[in-house]
Amino acid sequence: MANSLQDQLRKSGLVSAQKSRQANAEKRKKKRRQRAGETDTGAQQQAAAMQQRKAEKLARDQALNAAREATAQAKAISAQIRQLVAMNRIAHETDEDGIPYHFVVDGKVRKLHMTGELHRAVTAGQVAIVHDEDGFSLVPSAAAEKIKSRDADKVVVLNDRSDDIADEDDPYAQFKVPDDLMW
Repeated sequence: MANSLQDQLRKSGLVSAQKSRQANAEKRKKKRRQRAGETDTGAQQQAAAMQQRKAEKLARDQALNAAREATAQAKAISAQIRQLVAMNRIAHETDEDGIPYHFVVDGKVRKLHMTGELHRAVTAGQVAIVHDEDGFSLVPSAAAEKIKSRDADKVVVLNDRSDDIADEDDPYAQFKVPDDLMW
């Protein structure tokens, strides 16, 4: 049976038993230190991986919270618009008895029947047409401005009051459009 080199050196008298034990002890200590060092690096890697998972979870949670807040903000704005329309709605005729006011929404021409006075107010910019869950409603221009500041897509018609001022360079300034013109 083959003996280890250490045993052979001890038998030949070149190394004492004491030195052999010290060499073995140092070898064991060195291995123990290496294992402990590997464990430390393994623990460091685990800690780094855990830190990365925490950071990813935090980022996901923040994105989810931002989405929830955006949804809540949109609902709040929608509720504010509904309240503004409900509080400022102007009653108008919905049957065919009134004067029709034509306007374009999403590429389609729509028509809303109203009295002559309301028709003039809409064309003058004093009254606006807004789109709500009930269809189209008439509201004063001040309320329409508030609605427009919250959601510009809800205001369908809000004529500018400065349209009545003639432009100096307008070649058609001498040709006024009659007030009673219906299209």
